[in-house]
Amino acid sequence: MAKVQCQRIGCNAVFSENDNPDGSCIYHESPIFHDGIKEWSCCKKRSHDFSLFLEIPGCKTGKHTTEKPAMVTKAVPKQQPFPVPVSTPTDHSLSKNICARCRQGFFCSDHGN
Repeated sequence: MAKVQCQRIGCNAVFSENDNPDGSCIYHESPIFHDGIKEWSCCKKRSHDFSLFLEIPGCKTGKHTTEKPAMVTKAVPKQQPFPVPVSTPTDHSLSKNICARCRQGFFCSDHGN
């Protein structure tokens, strides 16, 4: 039987179906890339340098495979936008009295002082 290369991340072994015992493949599950940090989703080991990241020894074992692993991307939860106060048009002289900058005598671009 022909020898083929294992497709799991972190395993570069060449194997045949006849010689593929359970536990012969040492690999990682899919990586997570976020803000310049590379992290293995399985063991949470991190690195900023991609070459060093790929050199981190695998943490899982199993049989070699010819199928490429499905890349699971974990979405980073988006923060909910917070409401921004919006100024409403009011009487110019009234807002001038409420404005802290105007009351203290500082220049105020909103009211031209």
